[in-house]
Amino acid sequence: MDEKQKRRVRVSAHVLPPEIWLRILRWATLVPNALDTDAPDPFAYPPVPSSELMQEEIRRSLRTKRSLVLVCKLWHELSIAFLYEVIYVGLMKTLSRLEYALMWGVEKEDTAKALVKRWTKRLDIAIRDLRTHDIKPFQVARFFGSFAPNLEIVVVRKSDMQNLFCRKLMGMLSTTNTNLVVFDSTHEMHDGPEAHERTVEEMRISDDDWERMYETNLWHMDLYKFESMRRLYINPHNISSTAIQTVRGMQPPLHMPHLQFFYLDNTFPIYVDLRGDGTDLPFHLSYCGGSPSFLAEYIDKSPGLGARITTFEWLAPWVEFQEVFNVISERCPQLRNLILKVAMWDFVVDELPKATLPKNVRCLGLRSYKPDDKRPLMRKLCEAVAQCSLAAKSIRVVRFMDRQANKNLREKSTQFSLKMKSELDEKKISLEAFDGRPLFQEA
Repeated sequence: MDEKQKRRVRVSAHVLPPEIWLRILRWATLVPNALDTDAPDPFAYPPVPSSELMQEEIRRSLRTKRSLVLVCKLWHELSIAFLYEVIYVGLMKTLSRLEYALMWGVEKEDTAKALVKRWTKRLDIAIRDLRTHDIKPFQVARFFGSFAPNLEIVVVRKSDMQNLFCRKLMGMLSTTNTNLVVFDSTHEMHDGPEAHERTVEEMRISDDDWERMYETNLWHMDLYKFESMRRLYINPHNISSTAIQTVRGMQPPLHMPHLQFFYLDNTFPIYVDLRGDGTDLPFHLSYCGGSPSFLAEYIDKSPGLGARITTFEWLAPWVEFQEVFNVISERCPQLRNLILKVAMWDFVVDELPKATLPKNVRCLGLRSYKPDDKRPLMRKLCEAVAQCSLAAKSIRVVRFMDRQANKNLREKSTQFSLKMKSELDEKKISLEAFDGRPLFQEA
């Protein structure tokens, strides 16, 4: 190839249509499920990654995007289109640089605003502590409220910034956006003992701080503006007792006919109204509490909720399982999935054999936050799970939903788990690992 032909090739590479570059950049930086707004099926295969894993993938993707922008930096619109579709803010300096880029990176300010409004769909806020920086929470909220009115997904992690930030952000979004479909406030708080201890450490705020932040504790009132919500998680441990009493008296219930996931804590009951055109959608209720009477009252006071529940996830304290099972069995005719999350396997060993699973449940998921590989305990666990599952006529899947339990059953308690598998196989019940694959692969 002579010099003239080489020059022609180089020129043609730089005049590729922006649409082609956009496809290449999207393919190179795609984060699966990052823009999904439907609630994931907890028993689907392959499983949807956890929130923390998802955010790690987003961080890696953004690093790749920043490198690729250097290739096509002359095309400002194209760069903004794929750079700001998903925004992750982990440091205040990141936010400062982002604001500078949007204000001065394009020749005309109006152009920058228009482009970001067009493209930004997801915002992840994971700043460790807003109070230690010069930029105030209301400035952050104002910035995103004006620059990203088309947000669909907002994930706010790091509990020490919740009350300082959420009301401002939700207030801004409620005036510029009516399409927010996912709001997640530290959903993975209970994701393992280490994560739980870390979160508790970060949540230590004095009573005086709570009182001073009373006004900011009313941010959740703006949720009335978002009937399009599909997934809603509010961590009640980040809301003051005064605000909780206010919310308990909220009338009427939040009307969210398309809601598919909701986290309920018995200390912070926000009633929901699910009646409307989304009655055929699956619904996942995650309940933290041990009071059967509260759960029954909550379902009865939330119109359309009982008829919609297909997955019931229970962060169970050490109480009798049967009373809660009776409540959901009587009120949830569409229930198909039951997930029990316990602090220790002893809870399951003691209570599950005495309980009868709700009728029509096809999938049983089990998870403990405290890994325990003692052989006597694992033997009793296998016996309890097998006994309860075999007594339930509708069960088709039993899944151990944490990695440590999978490892213990496969490596340290193989004898007991194989016996459990054999008993379940006779009734054509699948025994699965956390990822949806068989706990023991067929030879």
